[in-house]
Amino acid sequence: MILRLVLSLLSLVPHVLSQGAAYTDPDNGISFWGYTDPVHQVTYGYVFPPLESSSNEFIGEIVAPIAAKWVGASPGGAMLQNLLLVAWPNGNSIVRSARYATDYVQPTAMSGPVLTDLPSSKVNSTHWKWVYRCVNCVSWPIAGGTKSLPLNAFGVPAWAYSSVGVDDPSNPQSTFLEHTDFGFFGLDFSAAHVSQGLYDNWKAGGTGGGTATPTTTATTTTTTQPPATATPYDYIVVGSGPGGLVTADRLSETGKKVLLLERGPPSTWETGGRYSPAWTTGYNLTKFDVPGLFGGSSVSASDSQLIFSWQRACLMMGTLSGGVKVDINVFAGCLTGGGTSINGALYFLPPYSDFAPTTGWPTSWGNHAPYTAKMVARLPSTDAPSTDGKRYLEQTFDVASTLLKGQGYRQVTINDNPDSKDHTFGYSAYNFVKGKRTGPVATYLRTALARKNFTFKNYVYVLNVVRNGAQITGVKTNDTSLGPDGVVPLTPNGRVVLSAGSFGSPRILFRSGIGPTDMINLVKNDATAGPNLPLPAKWINLPVGYNVRIQFLSCVV
Repeated sequence: MILRLVLSLLSLVPHVLSQGAAYTDPDNGISFWGYTDPVHQVTYGYVFPPLESSSNEFIGEIVAPIAAKWVGASPGGAMLQNLLLVAWPNGNSIVRSARYATDYVQPTAMSGPVLTDLPSSKVNSTHWKWVYRCVNCVSWPIAGGTKSLPLNAFGVPAWAYSSVGVDDPSNPQSTFLEHTDFGFFGLDFSAAHVSQGLYDNWKAGGTGGGTATPTTTATTTTTTQPPATATPYDYIVVGSGPGGLVTADRLSETGKKVLLLERGPPSTWETGGRYSPAWTTGYNLTKFDVPGLFGGSSVSASDSQLIFSWQRACLMMGTLSGGVKVDINVFAGCLTGGGTSINGALYFLPPYSDFAPTTGWPTSWGNHAPYTAKMVARLPSTDAPSTDGKRYLEQTFDVASTLLKGQGYRQVTINDNPDSKDHTFGYSAYNFVKGKRTGPVATYLRTALARKNFTFKNYVYVLNVVRNGAQITGVKTNDTSLGPDGVVPLTPNGRVVLSAGSFGSPRILFRSGIGPTDMINLVKNDATAGPNLPLPAKWINLPVGYNVRIQFLSCVV
């Protein structure tokens, strides 16, 4: 079914949670705010009348290649209890409907929405386009209340795509198989409004008058005329998770010119994130600042589609670009701060055994204490994370404590005794300060941003490293504003640091012709990534992805 979100079977395809942008449709002159999926090349756009009009409608469009047998859109970002718009071509016409679902079954006709096709809708030999007016589509009744689009805030619309046709193309209520792909994009709904005069003209079938100036939030990743030259950097760090943030900060501290690239969006308020619950209005807090709103694998139904779109955005297996295979189901974070912005923020200092030469690590790693102490000075832990320093709802701990003490265990402050792991227990330690999530974003990134020799970019997807034989000369990205064809060069003695995660970094290497031959051959056979590979004679066969060690964590609830 459309946009099915089954948490235990997360589809892992290579879509970043891209940010919607303003654009003008060349056929009708209407300004939309939307997104073009880079894999299927389907465009989804929305535009609304002025906020002050309190109107319950919008104008939208779907532009798709003929290969798209049906396409769905959920401006609310989920399948259940949301407006679902479905369309497909039938001869020279567009067949469409508004649908609704209360369970993960075939959506049925939705009462209330009134759809009107606008004149620039069309079907030709290569594409089909549906431009429509949707009345009674901003808010709608649900069991127990009303659901509405976030017209004055940031939201996450969703899309669905199928390469398999519907059962009866002439019937707007035709049944169909589950989508073959789906995804999400960030959209600043508060920017997607035009004057009443323009909107009235467009809804009546008029054309022209639109402009395509993006808002500050609705950033694109390309420019129509790339710069003739690109700025070289001493270090290009790929990925703004904890590894990338600490590395970029420490390198910029030495005076080197550093570029940090993040594929996903901002997270906390200070990074530019604005995804906030209503009750934090006026407090400059997002759902990433407040512990518990995004943490671990337990999230509210209303946020599940957003968190998993960020998680799935970082994970690509199978064809490496087409998203055809689903090979893995793990958590990740594709946004500023990486996993530290969406995890449970548990924070345990390493024991000696984590780096001991007896377990296979280099001898020099055994003396980690001075470096751990330096980290702790910047990232303190707490086992009483509430703003008042008190602990609440500790009944489970009290029961477990009684049982463990009776078995000879002793209670310790875990991070004061990182090497005491035998017959000990204690309160969980967190990386919170004054009740807020902190981590590398509120420390290492903050100090790096204060330096003129440091540059940070969101929404930049690194496709591969650029190399001359074994020498890395830069990175190729999706952002042509950083250099011709998206290539960012290094200075003569520069370095690239890949910190894109356990799956992201190997993927970049595979697409660069570095890694096991069988993985590089997967890239070679891919229509998108293959042409960017070096010639086979220049492949570098290295055991990328081998000998990975997993740090296990068990939590008792």
